[in-house]
Amino acid sequence: MQRLRVVLLLLSWHLPAATTFADRPPVRLELAARKGVPLTGQQRWLTTLRGLADSLRIRKARNGDKPEIRDTGTRFAPSYLVIGILSDRNSLLVPGATFRTTDRTEIVRWINRLRSDGIDAVAAPKGQFGLTEKQWITINKALQQPVGFSTRNLRSFDVASQIVKRVSVPFALDAAGRRILEKNQRLLDEYQGLSSGTAMAALLHCIGLVMVPEKPQGEDLQIGVVKASAAEHYWPIGAAPANAPGRALPKLFNKLNVTIDDQPVATVVNAVQKRLDVPILQDYPALAKQGLDLTRDRVTLPEQRSYYHSILRDSLRQVGMKYELRVDDRGQPFLWITTRARLKRSRPRQP
Repeated sequence: MQRLRVVLLLLSWHLPAATTFADRPPVRLELAARKGVPLTGQQRWLTTLRGLADSLRIRKARNGDKPEIRDTGTRFAPSYLVIGILSDRNSLLVPGATFRTTDRTEIVRWINRLRSDGIDAVAAPKGQFGLTEKQWITINKALQQPVGFSTRNLRSFDVASQIVKRVSVPFALDAAGRRILEKNQRLLDEYQGLSSGTAMAALLHCIGLVMVPEKPQGEDLQIGVVKASAAEHYWPIGAAPANAPGRALPKLFNKLNVTIDDQPVATVVNAVQKRLDVPILQDYPALAKQGLDLTRDRVTLPEQRSYYHSILRDSLRQVGMKYELRVDDRGQPFLWITTRARLKRSRPRQP
């Protein structure tokens, strides 16, 4: 997907520092043909790979041969020797991939990524968002940074700009995302104390945008901001706690005497929030789609002694809503208010 990277220095959006590229590292291909690979098969591979590497040779496989990449250069001037295995099925096995003779385009991409991003980019196992474990740890650590200022009633672009100042991984905003974010809507929720990742994901969700950590070929690790409709996987607004709710937020199960007589559900939520002392975020797009409004919709509960959990659950249920206990990227609890009806575009956190 073509993306327009925009520099918003005055508004504190980060972009990777410009990089001066030296000559691309040389790549040599050495293919070890196992027993059973015919000469005609080897010739087809020579045709497929011709011109793709700085050198190419095919030899008989030896004991101990395995797909590997050796850096025979230096830290500042790498030089890669790729040992590939030609199997008896005439497939080419290299670290992180298996190719057929018809896969020239994919092989070109593999070699180019090796040249531009190094061995880990092609050989290391990939997990969430196609990132290596090291890259994932970097992203996760960066987005754990807590939001250290009050956000309620501030403008969305201003809050986002302050958040990205404190995140060590740069953000990349495409043109569509920039137009949406620059509308600068006023925020109604308080993100102070939440992790930057959860706060940013919630902010963007309200305006139809999402965060997608990525490592474009030849570029630095970054966090893309795109329209939700353009992303299959994206950074979530928190996750379910690993522990039982009673351990993640014990105050939820404190008891009190309560009577609610035809009050706006927002009044109930605000009162509970003050007692629990945790952030409460609203799923504004989902609520609006169902025509629900915490300040307008009213609830009634008879006099009873009940848990905070039950008070919230029963009050929200009356108006077609529910709450979910979630934790942010630092494991801190918060409550997420959404609709009871499941929307088509709801997505779970990636495993």
